[in-house]
Amino acid sequence: MNKRDFPRIHFYDQDFVDIYDKTWAWIQDYWIVPTTKENSTDGYFIYPQDDKLILDQLESIFSSFSLVYSNRNYPAYQNIDYFYKRQESNGAIRYKYDSLSNTPVVTSSNPEGIGIQFVPQIWKQAPHKGDHAYPPKIYDMDRYNL
Repeated sequence: MNKRDFPRIHFYDQDFVDIYDKTWAWIQDYWIVPTTKENSTDGYFIYPQDDKLILDQLESIFSSFSLVYSNRNYPAYQNIDYFYKRQESNGAIRYKYDSLSNTPVVTSSNPEGIGIQFVPQIWKQAPHKGDHAYPPKIYDMDRYNL
C-alpha cells in the first residue's frame, strides 16, 4: 500500500463488492454541474434542497471522507475546493452557497452565513493530495497554533 496516495479498496468478498458498487450507483445521480443541471463528475456532489442546488460545508466535508474510497471514480475534494475559491479577503468562508449564483445562503438565525471550520478536513486530505503547502496557503498557521 502506498501511504502517500488515497486509500484504495481491494475486492475479496462478492457481497462487499455488490454493496460497494450499489453505493456508487446511487451517488452518481447527485454529481451535478450547476449551470446545466446535468449529471457529471465534472460537477459537484450536491443533494438538491427545495429544488435548489445548495453546497453545504458539513455535507461536503463528511462526503469527502468517504469519497476517497471511490478508487478515484469521483473527486474527493472538488466540493471543498469550491468553498476555498469563494474565500473572502477577510478569510471568511460561508457555510452554504447557492451553486447557480455562487452567493452565500444566509438565514435570519445565521445572517453572516458562518459555519464550521475546515482545518480538520484540510489536514486529513493534504498529505493524500501530495500538497503539503496547501494548508499554510489557506491558514495563518501561527494563529491556529498548527
